[in-house]
Amino acid sequence: MQAQITAEREKRARIAESEGRKIEQINLASGQREAEIQQSEGEAQAAINASNGEKSRPHQPRARRSRGPAPGGRSQRRRHPPKSPTALSDAEGGS
Repeated sequence: MQAQITAEREKRARIAESEGRKIEQINLASGQREAEIQQSEGEAQAAINASNGEKSRPHQPRARRSRGPAPGGRSQRRRHPPKSPTALSDAEGGS
């Protein structure tokens, strides 16, 4: 009876080990297939970009340029308010 139990355990261990190897091989093949698909798609997109005249480097937005005064005719720069007459006379050394 003991020999039959041992044989059954060994049989289950071999089956589990075999299934583990099978799953490992499936995962490796699936990963390889996905890598090849992504590589192919990347090459296809690069060819499309090249035919459209685009560069192969990632897109970098251009720097913004000034477009003149803000709406309403006011400059976008902040300006200091005009000085009061008393501040002007103090700065000139007047009384």
